Amino acid sequence: MSRDLHMAVYYLHPAYHYTYELAYEDNLTAAFTRVVERLSRSLVQAADAIDEASIGLSTSIQTNT
Repeated sequence: MSRDLHMAVYYLHPAYHYTYELAYEDNLTAAFTRVVERLSRSLVQAADAIDEASIGLSTSIQTNT
């Protein structure tokens, strides 16, 4: 899990995420999804967390440009 966890943190780190447009990196997105699914109590909570993170990241990208 440590590799997925490190990749998920890298994906969520604002300095890297916005500079390198990591929202389009499939391997980082997949690692983030796996970590959230492992740490969530249910798949519904995991899906909600993933949706919330993707909405938050896309909103921040729009306001920073």
